[in-house]
This record gives sequence, C-alpha cells and structure tokens, in this order.
Amino acid sequence: MPYTTNREFCHFAKSEDVLIGTIRLAISRYTGIMPYVMVQPCMVNPRETKVVCWNGVAKWIAHNGSTRGKSISKFPHAELFRFVEMAIAELKQQCPAAIVNGLVRVDVFKNAQSSYVVNEFESLEAQYQSVSAEVTQDAWVMTELTKYWIAVIHDSLMRLMP
Repeated sequence: MPYTTNREFCHFAKSEDVLIGTIRLAISRYTGIMPYVMVQPCMVNPRETKVVCWNGVAKWIAHNGSTRGKSISKFPHAELFRFVEMAIAELKQQCPAAIVNGLVRVDVFKNAQSSYVVNEFESLEAQYQSVSAEVTQDAWVMTELTKYWIAVIHDSLMRLMP
C-alpha cells in the first residue's frame, strides 16, 4: 500500500542545500517505511481538480465534502476533460507499460499562466466518488470494474491455453 507523508515535508526550498537537507531528513525518519522520496514543484495555488477516467475517457470530477465546488474548471469541464484525455494518451504513448485502462484518476493544477498541469496519475486506490445528492457513481464503478477484471482474467487465461 502506498505511503504518504501528507505534506509533512512540503517546503519551498530556497536553495539546493535546503532541498537536500529536507530529503535527508525524510529518508532518515522513514527508512524502511517509505521506499522513495518524490520531489515536485510547488504550485502557488495548490488547488487541484481530480478527474475520474474510465479507459482513457474523462467521466466526472471527484469530490468529497471539503472539495465540492472548488474545481479549477467550470461545468461541463469540456476543456479540462480534453486536456486529461490527451494527458492519458501521451502517457500511454511515452510509457506503453503504464496501466491507464480501467479506472484512473488524474489530478490537475492550473499554473500561473492558467494552463492545466498534471500533478499525478492515480490508481484504483484513489478516491473516485462524487458526493452529491443527485449523482452517485459507486454502482456504475463497481459494475464496470467487475466486467473489466472478468474480461482481463478471461483474456489472460485464454492466452495461456494451448
């Protein structure tokens, strides 16, 4: 299971020495727990939008009680969804081993120039729900995931049989 420091070591490093010191502290504190340290640029506005995708197609914005209504994009999110779909296609092209079929969540920021920037691609463990009185995707997701994995297992078994 992935481990996160929950922004514990989130700093604006003002020099390379500060950055290296922060990495050393994280490694010493979490030796044996955290197998890596990730360094990424900090955004002036840390608000991100979490786009839930199915087989490379953007479907909806994930929301929980604290993020509802705080999207970097306005409904119906057409421009954001096109960006996310292009990002998934580019990842698949540049990294053919990446698993981007099935359920994937893409977390997106806007930079200072108001351009979309991918923060990360999330796996099945990512929060995909959209908390809302009128929309719930849990049943749809469970149905699609069940069909998807049955097909993957079936195809894998068929390849193994003579």
